[in-house]
Amino acid sequence: AHECPHYPYQGPTDPGFRTPGNPEPIAGPRTDQDAAYREMMESMDEGIGRIVDTIDELGLGDDTLIFFFSDNGPSGPGSSGPLRGRKGTVWEGGHRVPAIARWQGRIPAGGETRETAIGMDLFPTFLCIAGIEAPSGRELDGTDLLPLLTTGAALPERKLFWRHKEQRAVRSGKYKLVVEPGVRPALFDLEADLAETADIAPEHPGKAAELSSALAAWELDVSSGVTRLS
Repeated sequence: AHECPHYPYQGPTDPGFRTPGNPEPIAGPRTDQDAAYREMMESMDEGIGRIVDTIDELGLGDDTLIFFFSDNGPSGPGSSGPLRGRKGTVWEGGHRVPAIARWQGRIPAGGETRETAIGMDLFPTFLCIAGIEAPSGRELDGTDLLPLLTTGAALPERKLFWRHKEQRAVRSGKYKLVVEPGVRPALFDLEADLAETADIAPEHPGKAAELSSALAAWELDVSSGVTRLS
């Protein structure tokens, strides 16, 4: 996993300033964070390019799946464009990120899809590629992405869930319900309103109630048998 771009904001030629037991300042000493952020992006691009070039030079492209994505939206100088929210939120700007997959001879070059995947999908995908059965008695949360990647087949219908601290969200098709402390749950149509500006819960109370129930059931399921530490 590549650390860039992430605080502390430092370019590849900056000296290291953190020492054991002394992480401050968290963001780093540079005052031109926008420039440092660009340098980190360029360094990430260069590092990934070196990996891809080496795979190709060794003739391993047909045997290597490269899957590139971020675990969350931007922070600091990063921009989420028209999307609402950033890292640390359950809005689209907090978790909607692009992904790129490359596997020569298996994934057609230049293809695009608007199917929504999630990080948990990688485990069952890698199991399938490796020819390994999932552990018996274990229900995996993710789904195998290989048919989507290789043939463009649509993913099965499912609900996706997010939680960060006391923020929660659930998505089903084009609808997404966002729950934040102290406010009424808000429903959004992501096909018509990707920026999540118009709460349509009053117009669609049935859908809002359906997703609220699904979110409550999911939280009960994932917390069963777990003691939450304060």
